[in-house]
Amino acid sequence: MVETLPLISLPGELRSGRTDNMEVSLSGDRGQILAFKKPATPDPFVNAQLTSVGADAEGRERFFISCICGQAGSASFLLTEAGEYTTYAWDDLTCVYAVAPEAGDCLWLAGGSNKVFTHLCLSSGQWEIFPVEGGRFITAGMALDWDTGKLFCGGQTELVSFDTRSRQTVRLYGQAEKPPDNFLYDHWRLPDGSYGFILETPGLSFLRWDPKKEKVSWQRLTDDSRHPAIGLVRWLKYVENGRIYLPHFGWLDGMTGDITPHERPP
Repeated sequence: MVETLPLISLPGELRSGRTDNMEVSLSGDRGQILAFKKPATPDPFVNAQLTSVGADAEGRERFFISCICGQAGSASFLLTEAGEYTTYAWDDLTCVYAVAPEAGDCLWLAGGSNKVFTHLCLSSGQWEIFPVEGGRFITAGMALDWDTGKLFCGGQTELVSFDTRSRQTVRLYGQAEKPPDNFLYDHWRLPDGSYGFILETPGLSFLRWDPKKEKVSWQRLTDDSRHPAIGLVRWLKYVENGRIYLPHFGWLDGMTGDITPHERPP
């Protein structure tokens, strides 16, 4: 027997201005879905959080952010600390989740199910695209190693290493080599030049990527999909000598994988 999930649509009552929610009924063993009133806006949804991309020619810090709108498509914005901005409107519903600044005036972008890496020149607004040869859906947290010129990102079903100098995929890490968790959102650089990532959904895992040896290693932090840390480790705010602070865990040493319990943020 083939089951069909119910189509979720916005009930008319929720367009009326009421601020409460309405239950979308499902069978008892599938839990509950609540539909909330949708604001009367073009519904911009931020994919790439505000990311520092270095200073301009006048020394002002610049930031990059990207959003998608169900009606108008997708756009990215370059802002300065003085409030000036430049808009980069994409031709389609391109989702930009991952942003990695390159030396000079360029960025590497990726995200969603578009299956491309985009090389964007900020001053000219021109871009090139290169295929992502594996994975299914790319989120934020992509790392660019300036020593090797390699990009590394999570593609849900696979991890992808891409050489920005040769414009070629270096390696795909499949299901047998990656953690059972699917999405990463941030990273930190370790003292030996490797990179640490926290992968989320359904549980949490710590993954380490060595761009010079081109290998990964990982350890599961929890397989509990209801662990209180899930959703709180997407932006890694506290980094200290290769260690990262994880809420509800403590300090994770990226070099050894050891965790030192700590009850409160630094």
